[in-house]
Amino acid sequence: MSSVKAYLQLARWPNALLAAFAVLAASQVGHVEGEFIPDPVLGAMLAALCLTVTANSSNDAADSEIDRVAHPERPIPRGAFQVKEARAIALSAALCGEIFATLASMWLGIISVFAIALMFLYSWRIKRYGVAGNITVAVLASLPFLYGAWAVHAYFVGLLLAGLAAPLHFAREIAKDIEDMDADATAGRRTIPIVLGAPGARRVILVTLLIYAVACIVLFHAEWKAFVVFAPALLLFGWGAWRVTRAMAGASRIFKAGMLVATVILFFVIRPIY
Repeated sequence: MSSVKAYLQLARWPNALLAAFAVLAASQVGHVEGEFIPDPVLGAMLAALCLTVTANSSNDAADSEIDRVAHPERPIPRGAFQVKEARAIALSAALCGEIFATLASMWLGIISVFAIALMFLYSWRIKRYGVAGNITVAVLASLPFLYGAWAVHAYFVGLLLAGLAAPLHFAREIAKDIEDMDADATAGRRTIPIVLGAPGARRVILVTLLIYAVACIVLFHAEWKAFVVFAPALLLFGWGAWRVTRAMAGASRIFKAGMLVATVILFFVIRPIY
């Protein structure tokens, strides 16, 4: 019988909690009055948590052979789960996520149907095709911000926050692909680093971060305080970009830390803008 620790590792519990927290942070940006955590927001948080479990467990099930080489410490390669058990967990979490999303909002319920389908398609097909897989992950990983804002009917805020998060997730995915080049090449995948080489992939990361920076300047050029407030997160993104230019490992973890810091700032500092 699998341990609780193994279940938490399969679910990538830090990522699941971060997704739920991103929902909460986005809801507070778009929410002006009323309860601190309205019921729809709680439902959206639980939906994001469950769907993150879906994405991670289905991905691990699909990558079981590759992970025996690239990530032998994960639950399936080390024998804590069978592939079919991971698939069952993914399906159960997907069902729970869909229920919570629908209870939060009809629109979120509809979006979740497509998100779940995209998660399974990614795990079993899309991820083989490089940039298409990176774009898919970037979109899916940005959805918690949309869920949080849409739970409080702040539709424009949700699109804005998700749109800003997507390039960062895209850059991080490419950085991870650079680290996994050998295993992906063995599996016959056509990731960006394999197609363009590591130097070409690093250039794609830098261009993506440049596009993100330009978008921030265009959107918030009149709100200089926003740049001051987000300085810690921006410094982390800059540090990650610097490591990319130096071909140094660890950029993906730094980008993830920057997104966590930005989400914390979003929740505790930024006032409602909708």
